[in-house]
Amino acid sequence: MLSKFRTFALFSIVLFTCSISAIDAQTALPKDKIFRQLYFQPGDWVTIGGTRYATCVASTFNMAYIGTLGGVIRYDIIRRQFLYPLTISDGLPENEIFLIGANSQSQLVWIITRHFICTFNPNTSRVQDVTPIEYLNVRDASTLDAIGFGAGSVWLRSEDRYWNSSLSYQSFSPSELPKKETIEWNNIPTSSEIVSRSIFVSNESGYIFIPHSNLFQDRELRQFPITGYLQDVNYNTWVTTAGAGAWFSNNGSSILSPLNYGLNASSVKAMAFDGADMWIGATANTLPGQYPSELSGLTQWNQKNDHFTYYFSSLHDNLALNEISDIEADENYIWVGTTSGLNYLNKKSNQWTIAKTYSGLKDDNIIEIAPFQKGIIVATENGLHRSILTKKGIQFQPLEIPDLWNRHVLKILPSGNSIWLGTDNGIYRLDSSFTIQNHYTALGYDIPLNSLVNQVVPAITETANNLFFISTHSVLRFDKHKKEWESMPISGSYLQSGVFDAIADEDNLWIGLADGVLQYDFEIQRWAYYNKKDGIGGYSVYKILPDGDYVWFATENGLTQFYWNAEHLRSQK
Repeated sequence: MLSKFRTFALFSIVLFTCSISAIDAQTALPKDKIFRQLYFQPGDWVTIGGTRYATCVASTFNMAYIGTLGGVIRYDIIRRQFLYPLTISDGLPENEIFLIGANSQSQLVWIITRHFICTFNPNTSRVQDVTPIEYLNVRDASTLDAIGFGAGSVWLRSEDRYWNSSLSYQSFSPSELPKKETIEWNNIPTSSEIVSRSIFVSNESGYIFIPHSNLFQDRELRQFPITGYLQDVNYNTWVTTAGAGAWFSNNGSSILSPLNYGLNASSVKAMAFDGADMWIGATANTLPGQYPSELSGLTQWNQKNDHFTYYFSSLHDNLALNEISDIEADENYIWVGTTSGLNYLNKKSNQWTIAKTYSGLKDDNIIEIAPFQKGIIVATENGLHRSILTKKGIQFQPLEIPDLWNRHVLKILPSGNSIWLGTDNGIYRLDSSFTIQNHYTALGYDIPLNSLVNQVVPAITETANNLFFISTHSVLRFDKHKKEWESMPISGSYLQSGVFDAIADEDNLWIGLADGVLQYDFEIQRWAYYNKKDGIGGYSVYKILPDGDYVWFATENGLTQFYWNAEHLRSQK
């Protein structure tokens, strides 16, 4: 188990000449430089990707390595537990794995992605010897179908060619197969007849196996072809599929069980904690090559027992989980907003319901959800709503606020007796009866309620003493007690790439960007910047969740955990 473990186009600034009331007086902080962390250790960054599309499997006596389109799953066969996966956060050049080779002669694991060949050293936990696959004079890894091992050598195979390298030095060259040497091949395609005789699944798994076609089929009649098959030295059976994940049976059983680990898809747009559970909404990426696109859906990850449960759009379960936009959890419900309606799980009855226009919503495109009193406020494409409990269940009441007509609400933050809105027309403050009290620009200037400023404010967050408003123009801090605004100087080049999310806790302010993350350390009053080169799984950070000494980033390439408060990183402050 791992340790506790919206971009918007840049709008032109419309400047206003207006007086600033005493309540809204601005002060300026001194300029500050951006800090770049230079030294990280293995485990500082961990990314979990979409692993339902598994492509290949290899094993040693005690470890199985399962290639997926979201990295390499590692499973300790002896302890029967997962280790954190191998991804670009660990040095892999890409997460899309085509072939894996492991052998008792070599301490290294050979990993082939679409465009690169590399090795992983389990003793040092480091990826090394990254070589472009174009050196083999092939287009990409789809040309290759197997990795093999001989006496002190490693082999690659395609339909009509072979390449050879020593186990200690990765420099492949074309070669003929030796006549007197036996090559132990990994990932050789296995005949349908052999595979079919070895595969049995239980009804509880939610799948059936279709012999001769080498397909798994779920209750929604979706079919997932087998992509890899292995019987290891301990007579355990391993099966990988394109969409139903990896499966395993030990040498004492003929029944395959799913090895559920990782996310339903890689492009994570929303997440929320609910006790020991993390709920993650991921949208399908359309992938090139031989694999179909992933399935959009929801992953429930219980971090206490490292158990993953998957939810997909289903007529049977009354779920619409395409394009998840936001997730919130409260005492009674898990709320999941999508472009097709608002799904919610009653935690007592364990029953899902979906709210659409027939439930009172003006439209089905959910943009933002915020807990409010004993219910929620929901922003859709066409306005705000609040939930109300009726005899018929939960309904939604549109909030008719004339000055918000034709405005898109992007962020909702109830705070004390106020409700703060980040919109495509600046910042609004409402009272608890949903009456607008103030309208501000993205720079903190108080302006008339009906003013048009065309300034996008997609992120608002708070601490006990301050509110923070982040746009592509500025980072503003509002002192709740003094009622004063102040600008937090930061180079505009970081913000102008696009702002998606912001979250603050007692230690840091985190800002998710279209190209990385900004961190403001309150104690030492310093900005730091991290991006994909440091270890974030993707370029864009759509959502952020602090988790004590760790912080989670939702990216287009999976869910990344950063150990920001590691001792060796604190010493570099």
